[in-house]
Amino acid sequence: MIAAWLALATTWVAPSIREVDLRVASDGAQPGQVAVRVCLPERGRWGELAPVVVVVPGGWTGSSLSRTLAPVAVHGCVEVRFCFTGEGDGQAQSGGDRDQRGAASTRALAEVIAFASGLKSAVDGRSLAQIARPVVPLGRQVGLLALDNGGNSAILALARWAERCANVAWLATWETPIGDAAAMGLLGDRDQGPNPAYDVRTGLWDPSTLAWNARGFFYQDQDRNGRTSPDDYPVDALSLPQEDGSVRLAYPRVVLAAAGQRRLCGEPWPSTLLSPAEADAFWAERNAATAFGDAVAARPALLAMVLGSAVDHRQVAADHPHLWAAYDGWRRAGLGWVRLNPDRAYLTALAGADLATQPETPANAALTRETLPAQLLNAPQLPTALLLCAGALELADRAHADRREPDLEGVLP
Repeated sequence: MIAAWLALATTWVAPSIREVDLRVASDGAQPGQVAVRVCLPERGRWGELAPVVVVVPGGWTGSSLSRTLAPVAVHGCVEVRFCFTGEGDGQAQSGGDRDQRGAASTRALAEVIAFASGLKSAVDGRSLAQIARPVVPLGRQVGLLALDNGGNSAILALARWAERCANVAWLATWETPIGDAAAMGLLGDRDQGPNPAYDVRTGLWDPSTLAWNARGFFYQDQDRNGRTSPDDYPVDALSLPQEDGSVRLAYPRVVLAAAGQRRLCGEPWPSTLLSPAEADAFWAERNAATAFGDAVAARPALLAMVLGSAVDHRQVAADHPHLWAAYDGWRRAGLGWVRLNPDRAYLTALAGADLATQPETPANAALTRETLPAQLLNAPQLPTALLLCAGALELADRAHADRREPDLEGVLP
């Protein structure tokens, strides 16, 4: 069964799936606009009617034109995939400068959502409804399936471009690193392992071992010997190429705050680092931790789902702080419906396997930092592509049928 699903996820493009490449105008991607690919099923999920799913790519660079994850078109959905500003996958390239998921990227996503919603046409004048015929895309029930760091972009788009996102009915975020510390692996990272300075009991990072290397970078001096050594934990930053060919580093704000308080890198502040004030502005455009309230104010009827497995694709902290930040963020902002992972009925239908031993968490469950990890899925018959599709299909079905009960008895018709 696993092999069959993986084969479906990687070879799903068939004569029944039609692809159309086009461009959508955006002030964030001038002069070349945003590269978009629409993947169309032969028939919709509900006869001629089809839900519209915008797939938001993760990472700091890359494209969701590739189809390695979330092949929802084979389930009767209209997929809208795109490249952020200045990015591409070898087949298509969006215009503008790559801003590493900053304000221009958020604006570009908002314009793609407007196109998916039927609020605007492509550069060539065609609307999604015209392109999709004979399938009828339900532009007033658009869903966002946001992968990894794409979840930050999606939440920020809802919060800052409410008019362009007026028809968004649901959002599913998959293992999104909410907060710049999580985004930079400061709380633990797949390549580096758990961070010994991060306490999973309190959710706090201890800056006492933070040190500055004269070559221009921070690290955690775990053995406190005053120099870099194999026992130290690296502190990662985002590299920002400058017009003169130099590079500046964007560290998490807690790192810069601790460095400033202890004067670790001397005076004046190194020009190769964003200052604390610059970092505040930089991360405000890329970190959705403080945007949940505005997103809920803009879309109070939104259906939100936090997707994640016990073994994360990137984060390794045992308390899964990034998933907790997303789930708790929606709850604290007063969203009426938020769920951790899909209903078992949808997972079972796609996996074709008995998942009775897997946890199932009803919507709006009163989870805590301590109890959330035990509710995460941990089953080999649940590959990522299946999890993503199950979440998207449940949310699309719920939005279409206006079903908001915490749990379902079966897949909605």
